Amino acid sequence: MRRVARAGRGRPHVQLRRLPLPALVGRLLRSGLTLGRANALGVAAHSGRSTDELVALAANHLTPSGPTTAFGCRVALTDALIHHQDIRRPLGLPRDIPPERLTAVLRFAVTAPPLGARSRIRGLRLTATDVDWTIGAGPEVTGPAEALLMAISGRPGVASELAGAGCAELTRRIRG
Repeated sequence: MRRVARAGRGRPHVQLRRLPLPALVGRLLRSGLTLGRANALGVAAHSGRSTDELVALAANHLTPSGPTTAFGCRVALTDALIHHQDIRRPLGLPRDIPPERLTAVLRFAVTAPPLGARSRIRGLRLTATDVDWTIGAGPEVTGPAEALLMAISGRPGVASELAGAGCAELTRRIRG
């Protein structure tokens, strides 16, 4: 389980998208407009619940609601696909992701502020080798779409799957 925690953000994740807009704004303001701290507030609010209570809470909130529904299913698909890979990769459980899902998520991920992709890929050209997707201008980074997604999302450990003149710079930006 430690391998899984290190692969992604390494902290519990609470869905901010389920909050009504006033509650979301309030939580963000209390957290100093930092998503990580807003997430920590949500985790703390649910930390006293039992496993059964958490399962019931999830079961009662299967229909998307809240401000992020304005983006259709893109937020949920992007979130699920990235976190799914956060778990699968360290466990050595590969998965073929349908190309149409990958390209939809890549298009959304590069503009989603919480992922920070814009600054990470600025001045680079990213080209997927397995789907029809390219973005940017500058030194090129090539590789499988799934590895590019993990890289632009700030996940370390994918450099060996990428190639090109811009690969070292992208890796440096991921490491911070």
